[in-house]
Amino acid sequence: QREGMLSVTTIIDQGAPTPQKLRNYWKRNSERKIEKTLTEAGNVGTKMHEVVENILTMDNFDIPEEFQSRAQEFQEYTESVALSPEKIKKTLISKRYGYAGTTDLIGIIEGKMAVIDWKHTNFYAREKFAMQLAAYRMAAIEMGLVEDNCGMVCVIIPKDPTRKIKHYTYQHFDSCETAFLRALDSMKFAHYYQLDAIDWKWLNEPALRRVS
Repeated sequence: QREGMLSVTTIIDQGAPTPQKLRNYWKRNSERKIEKTLTEAGNVGTKMHEVVENILTMDNFDIPEEFQSRAQEFQEYTESVALSPEKIKKTLISKRYGYAGTTDLIGIIEGKMAVIDWKHTNFYAREKFAMQLAAYRMAAIEMGLVEDNCGMVCVIIPKDPTRKIKHYTYQHFDSCETAFLRALDSMKFAHYYQLDAIDWKWLNEPALRRVS
């Protein structure tokens, strides 16, 4: 169960540095415009995720006209990388560190098992995407869903229709995990009293003091 666990995305948003490109965007735009943009992007991203999931589960569904071209490209992409889903929209929980999150896919890509996440964006925030995947991978290993050699893959589905779908494979597991755990410790420091008020039991356990 996820009750009492911190969200992976909340940990990263609260505990990790914001990319400079995103900080510049915030400086240039009003709060109202930023909120409107985020809402619209979230709605489109959710719909794109639904299209992708339906393609993977081979459900019969009507693809909205604005997504048909990208859906066809995604179908061709899955064939080109031999994508074979094992678990779709899997909730992952770390009882060791007190967090939870939902990965888009655990499956085989290019012949290797990996934790996979889709990103419908033109902006590749490699550091935050890497931390998110590292958190999911650690939890999946802890839950016994994958082996220690499981990979991490971020699939970018660009908003810009002129750009092609592509994926990034992360190799440096240790540094990605350390970055996420550092963000977790930073969030605990910044929000100590709020977490203490809800009796979050991992509060006084430094995440980076890892137990083998």
